[in-house]
Amino acid sequence: MYYPEVDAERLPDSWKTSVPTRWGHSLHTICSRTCSFPPRLARYFISRYSKAGNTVLDVYSGKGTAPLEACLIGRKGIGNDICPDAFVLTYAKTHPPSKRDFFQYLAKIKGKPLKADASSPPDDVQLYFERHTLTQILAIREIVRNDLDSRRNSKKYNNAMFLRALMLGILHGRARYALSLPVPHSFAMSPSYVRKRVSNEPDRFRTPKRDVTECVRIKADYVYRDPIPMAFRRGHAFMMDAADFAFEGTVDMVLTSPPYFAAHTYAWDNWLRLWFLGYDFRKVATTLLHTNCEDVYLGHFQKALKKMYRLLKDDSRCLMVVGDVKKHRPTAHLIADLVGKSEDIGFRVHRIINDAIDKRCKYLYGDNSHIGIQKDRILELHKGTPAKPNDVIWDLT
Repeated sequence: MYYPEVDAERLPDSWKTSVPTRWGHSLHTICSRTCSFPPRLARYFISRYSKAGNTVLDVYSGKGTAPLEACLIGRKGIGNDICPDAFVLTYAKTHPPSKRDFFQYLAKIKGKPLKADASSPPDDVQLYFERHTLTQILAIREIVRNDLDSRRNSKKYNNAMFLRALMLGILHGRARYALSLPVPHSFAMSPSYVRKRVSNEPDRFRTPKRDVTECVRIKADYVYRDPIPMAFRRGHAFMMDAADFAFEGTVDMVLTSPPYFAAHTYAWDNWLRLWFLGYDFRKVATTLLHTNCEDVYLGHFQKALKKMYRLLKDDSRCLMVVGDVKKHRPTAHLIADLVGKSEDIGFRVHRIINDAIDKRCKYLYGDNSHIGIQKDRILELHKGTPAKPNDVIWDLT
């Protein structure tokens, strides 16, 4: 089937040509995660296709980029993701405590003796951390768990969730405040691979001894670098299957990036973060959509798209960011065909926007130009006849 296509650079006021690659509010830097679209893309579509006070939904919210962008410009940003680490990040970004409140909370934790049994974690976890550092990580994990028994949305609860999110952001990486031996910040390498590197390059792959609360403070200082704007409107975060999401007929716009077909194993990429949150990545993996089978993949979207259609108000838009996968037909075309052939889904395919990815900006495969996601495509679906788009006014955030 034929669908109108346009390159992202040709769009009016495009995020590809109007602002720098690393444009965005500092709250976006809480944590890196594979397969995340940039803040400037989210700002473009939210500004163009919604108004202040509207509800913007991301049903596969990942690290919470779209809900945060919505909140920053006076929309109600709602994020949902069945992966626990994604839920934590989305909640933290839609309920950020004030800098003053969070640093007071952190100071109270710093004043407590951080003691725990560093021998209890699995060997794979102990491989990543110096013993003294791991003891502090375990102690903070327990403090956060206790504080999360507070009433949801209370000051203590929001501070604890924000600390949890910051810990996910510094748990591993190469930064001076990262807690692990030097590894990528956006995903956790397999323990077997790390053991080989430690064995072959012991001087390079040493576990650092860190003051964990000080590392959190350094990271938090950076995250709070930009002030939270007066227009900020708190949103919501949920952790459930996208096909089960509620709020029928209340959403003004959907902007989402579903799991990439046959491309990434989200639970395995985040196995160390999931351990910190108290989850076994193997069990989490059974709840996620990761498949090489087109029928299984499209079967999921048959249900998910019907749900998104019901969630949206009349005369509104749904935008889905999906990546081309090597040796497969573009996923956007697969989903567009599904929409075109299935009258019961309800949407109409308006167009496909092509967005080539600069290899320097790819989190996982940045050092290899012939593998990984080479191009994103944004599938624009319409319910009824949406209003004309707004002009996009770019600002510092």
